[in-house]
Amino acid sequence: METSEDNEQFKSSLGDWQNWLKPPYLYTAFNKATAELSWTQVLRAVKWVEEGNGTWEMVLPIPDIDPSETEYWDLTLQGELHRQAIENFKENRKQKWLTNTKNFFLNSRQLIKRRRKQLKQLFDNELEERKVRGLKTSLTAKKAVIEWNEQNRDITITELKNLHITTPMVNSLLDEIIKNWVKKYGRISNRQDGLTDRERALIHCYNLQPPIKKGEKLYNDYCDYATPIKRLAYSNDSSKKANSLIKSIEKILPYLNEKAKLQAESEIITIRAKFSN
Repeated sequence: METSEDNEQFKSSLGDWQNWLKPPYLYTAFNKATAELSWTQVLRAVKWVEEGNGTWEMVLPIPDIDPSETEYWDLTLQGELHRQAIENFKENRKQKWLTNTKNFFLNSRQLIKRRRKQLKQLFDNELEERKVRGLKTSLTAKKAVIEWNEQNRDITITELKNLHITTPMVNSLLDEIIKNWVKKYGRISNRQDGLTDRERALIHCYNLQPPIKKGEKLYNDYCDYATPIKRLAYSNDSSKKANSLIKSIEKILPYLNEKAKLQAESEIITIRAKFSN
């Protein structure tokens, strides 16, 4: 999602051009020079300069503009005054260009970091939900961002700035990432393979998913384990039933969200304590 912070940072990255570019020859030239830069080019350029391999002037060369062609040039200047004015114009243009070039690249790097952070957070949330629903995968949010980077290396800074990151967009991106992940590392199952109906019902109950209605699959198991009170009372005085339930709960822990996992672990402790004496 685009934020006011993004807009303000990009405004400041261009500097106060209007105070020194009249008419905006260099402003237009700067926009043209940066319009097609991809985020990967920006990161490479920043790293190249910061490692001492080159300068900002080498990264984004200053366009050659004759000051006498501008309508604001003082045509009455002659001789030495004319020559000195040209030198001053060129030096001023150079310093302003380099300052704004540096600001543009560094602020663009910050934008890239913010976009990656936003994507990682949303990927993390969506992967957590899909794992709850039975997705088995070694894919993590961090790896998903890396995959997104590889698939979108040519996105320009302008496109990245205007990228509206929404949940539907993240779902679509994640579908594509998972598809490519499967090609690289094998099949991903959306089913809770190897789980019993009771274990599936427990996952449903712990994660506080919508109630299962009468007549639907897992309804009977859902009724037995729908609440903590029912789960703790299930074994009654049977240590065999208690151990069987504990085994099932431990098996489904990887399918639970963090809050549900804490609840399940707490119940395991309570059930064990009941039969420890």
